[in-house]
Amino acid sequence: MRRAGQTRGSALVGVLTLVLILLPLGAYVVLQCITDLRIGGNLASEVRAFYAAEAALQHAVAEVGPGASFDGALAGPDGIAGTADDGVFPFREGAGNAFTDAGFRYQVQAVRQSSALLQIVSTATAADGAAKTLAALVRRAATPFTPAAVYDAADLTRLRLGSAALAISGLDHGVDGTPTAAGGSVFGLSSADAAAEAVVRSRLASAPVPVTGTGDAPSVGTTAPLALTAYAAALEASPGSVRLTDVNPQSGTFGSHEVPQITWMDGGWDSSGAVSGCGVLIITGVWQVRGSFSFEGLVLALGGVVVDAGSELHLRGALWHGDSIDERFDLLGAGDILYSSAAVQALEALAPGVLPHAIELVGWQEEL
Repeated sequence: MRRAGQTRGSALVGVLTLVLILLPLGAYVVLQCITDLRIGGNLASEVRAFYAAEAALQHAVAEVGPGASFDGALAGPDGIAGTADDGVFPFREGAGNAFTDAGFRYQVQAVRQSSALLQIVSTATAADGAAKTLAALVRRAATPFTPAAVYDAADLTRLRLGSAALAISGLDHGVDGTPTAAGGSVFGLSSADAAAEAVVRSRLASAPVPVTGTGDAPSVGTTAPLALTAYAAALEASPGSVRLTDVNPQSGTFGSHEVPQITWMDGGWDSSGAVSGCGVLIITGVWQVRGSFSFEGLVLALGGVVVDAGSELHLRGALWHGDSIDERFDLLGAGDILYSSAAVQALEALAPGVLPHAIELVGWQEEL
């Protein structure tokens, strides 16, 4: 029969043995928990870095505005090619160095892949070193870009519309005015000023003038700014452009559907008769319409615009109005201004590589 001391000794040995067995197991469990927590923390940090890189990439893609090339995106924030910041993406508001959450930082680079392709690379880095790199490949769309059927480069609130006799539509139409879904749609009215959009939308809500197109009616939007003066100069320099200096024709034909032309009206133009044409019409001074005007293509008015009540205006394509000392922008006549992708597309052959093109997303991938 065992003594009490022997029994206690045996129990102690058993407890110690069990402790020796459980101690490594417990240490393993603790170590595994710590490892899992670190893995989870690293994974969460990488996921957030992924979303930070994606946000920066989408921001950059959205800021590649319409143009004829990618030179502006490649020249860096200073806008000068051949300097140290070439390839740094030129955000309009300046590069954001950090997100508010956990010190995530990002860098965005623009890399030329070819004359037609641009790669945008976004890298986001967290404070703990987690990093993600994403890349997007973009190209210019085939069809020249217009922000709206009627675009104002300065202050859209100066636009005065007459009555329901004048229709403005950003829905796509053929050159004969027939509605079509071939080229999608654009805004009826637009400018680069968001404040102007709200004012004009409120004004049109109770007005009889029909303005249709992208979005809810009335179709008014804020779009990327266009350098109209630069486009006008490039169009004037295109082969086959016709410049009329010190000439104020009351009527006439300026290009046809078969033979479109770029017509530069140097100075004001007061047309009281019947005017028709096709191609691009550039007016540098005050443009006044008192008779009938029918045109297919792009009208680029760099001065004041006065379409009198009693006149008739029919435009298939787009009207761009530039900033000028004369702030008049009066569309008071009857008729219609209808966006036509076919009419705008035809201008590419007339002036290749000149008019702005929007971008299309070709590809997207995670690189790291």
